[in-house]
Amino acid sequence: ASDGGYAVSNFRNINARAGSLEELEDLGAELRRRNMLLTLDVVVNHTSDRHEWAQRARAGEQAYRDYYYIFDNRDIPDLFEETMPEIFPETAPGNFTFDEQMNKWVMTVFNSYQWDLNYSNPAVFIEMLDIILFWANKGADILRLDAVAFLWKKIGTTSQNEREAHLILQLFKDCCQVTAPGVLFIAEAIVAPVEIIKYFGEDAVIAKECEIAYNATFMALLWDALATKNAKLLNQGISSLPDKLDHATWLNYARCHDDIGLGFDDADIRAVGYEPSAHRRFLIDYYTGAYDGSPARGRPFGSNSKTGDARISGALASLAGLETALQQGDDAAVQRSIDQILLLHSLIMSFGGIPLIYYGDELGTLNNENFIQDADKAHDSRWLHR
Repeated sequence: ASDGGYAVSNFRNINARAGSLEELEDLGAELRRRNMLLTLDVVVNHTSDRHEWAQRARAGEQAYRDYYYIFDNRDIPDLFEETMPEIFPETAPGNFTFDEQMNKWVMTVFNSYQWDLNYSNPAVFIEMLDIILFWANKGADILRLDAVAFLWKKIGTTSQNEREAHLILQLFKDCCQVTAPGVLFIAEAIVAPVEIIKYFGEDAVIAKECEIAYNATFMALLWDALATKNAKLLNQGISSLPDKLDHATWLNYARCHDDIGLGFDDADIRAVGYEPSAHRRFLIDYYTGAYDGSPARGRPFGSNSKTGDARISGALASLAGLETALQQGDDAAVQRSIDQILLLHSLIMSFGGIPLIYYGDELGTLNNENFIQDADKAHDSRWLHR
């Protein structure tokens, strides 16, 4: 299992299906010749359990066990679990996995095969900085740093958005600016608006952490407006978004490779006359086709039976009703869906920032049900649109 590439077993190579490192460098040079920028992804929060560091930890090397959160028994893991939420409650409940080879518990916030890196060990920071600079030297102009909200773990907290996580990002930025000052960072922090602004850094003008941040709240608000057929929560939510810095910007998107989380501020939901949990339930039902009359064809992702929470998977066109309209042969409904797809994209292009168009959305690509036949993917509904 590779979690779609986010369980990295080698930070200094690319999947052979995409080509070689030499070809990547050639691509970067050709892009620059055309005034285009190359963006690459660096997973900074965790490694695959197949990574050399994890394998050496399993083999008993203490230096590499110190790269991770590894414990002899459940005492400390249980203290963490008291306040840490579950990211994938259906498929990877809890935040720790028992490793039979070591006879120890390992922190695995995402999946059981993704071991969280321990940044309280300076050696981890140095390793990951070296990897960031490795890709800068390979021609990356922009680096998307994955799961940055999770970089620091602390008992008694959610272990997300901790101040130390911001200090780590500031250190990455400082070191990168000295050695590769042209490289920009994207913060993949899918967090509340009051938290997301912090990933630009604390300076009033210059981005001390990441110059670009995912505008996840705006994305969720767009889907709310599409389902409710009104813009009242969209208007309210936009007015509550913090102002970005002069030298930083939003990445605005209607869709990406991940699920759609309904991370609006509860205060905004109440301000427009909805009850937060009931409204989120309506949106989940609407986009998974459970709501009577809904043309959307998504599926739930990350359903949590304890809290009733869930997120939404599905191709943009299928969520916007195009799949249903085509199956019904309803020309008017097809046009309505196309109009809504264009509307969503006009909003991300006019909001202010960098619009991100997810591959396939420009063609109205529909859900891909074939993932069900792959044992490694069948449990993860995000492959519907990946």
